[in-house]
Amino acid sequence: MKETQEMIDFVAKRNITADIEVIPIDYVNTAMERLVKADVRYRFVIDIGNTLKSSSCLLVFLVFSFFGFLNISSS
Repeated sequence: MKETQEMIDFVAKRNITADIEVIPIDYVNTAMERLVKADVRYRFVIDIGNTLKSSSCLLVFLVFSFFGFLNISSS
């Protein structure tokens, strides 16, 4: 997708990063409880099957967050 590549180039050029909390799949229910309690400082990224590296999680987060596909926050 051209727009996705443009966004990735934009954030890479400016060294834009996001603060995330990588969680295992079995922590999802607890994460949802934390959302309800507004006990979340960073956005959650679910590491399904412990297969994603931190940089991959960050890239996925940036792509989804930039295009508004991921809107998980306590505020």
